[in-house]
Amino acid sequence: MSFINGVDKILYLKKSDAWMPIGCLTSNSFSEQTEMLETTTRDNPNGWKTYVPTFQNYNISFNGLVTDDYQSDVLVTFTDLIVYKRYRQLVEWRSDDGNGSYDTGFAYITSISDASNIDEFISFDCSMVGFGEPNNNALDALLQEDGYYVLTEENGKIIL
Repeated sequence: MSFINGVDKILYLKKSDAWMPIGCLTSNSFSEQTEMLETTTRDNPNGWKTYVPTFQNYNISFNGLVTDDYQSDVLVTFTDLIVYKRYRQLVEWRSDDGNGSYDTGFAYITSISDASNIDEFISFDCSMVGFGEPNNNALDALLQEDGYYVLTEENGKIIL
C-alpha cells in the first residue's frame, strides 16, 4: 500500500471545451453531506433517535496564489473564477488524484476572496456547491458486475 500525495491531486474546470487546471492551487478539498430526517417509530429503544437519509449535496473548496495572468489559454485564472461567480455560471469540474481516479460534476461558485499581505504573494480562497450527483470513474468501475462490487437491493437495503 502507498499513499497519494496532495501535490498530485489537481482540480480542473472546463473552459473552451477543454479541461484546464485552476492556476496556482495550494490546496483543494471535497466534502459530501446527507440531510437526515428524524423519525419516530416503535423501534426507538430507550429514547434513542432514529433517522432516514434524504437529500445529499457536496462542496468543493480550494485555495491558491493569484497569478499576473488575467486571461490564459492553458489555465483557469483568478479573474475567470470571479467572472464565473459574478455571472452565476454553472461550471463543469474534474478532480484527478494522479493515480487514475477522477471525480467529475457540475457546480456553482458560492464564494471567492483574496488576501493581500505586504511582502507576500496575493492568495485566494474559493468555494463551490455541487449541482446534481458527482461521478467517480474508479467507483463506477468497482460497482460493475465485472468489478469488485455489485450493488443489489434486498429488503430495501443496498448490499455490496
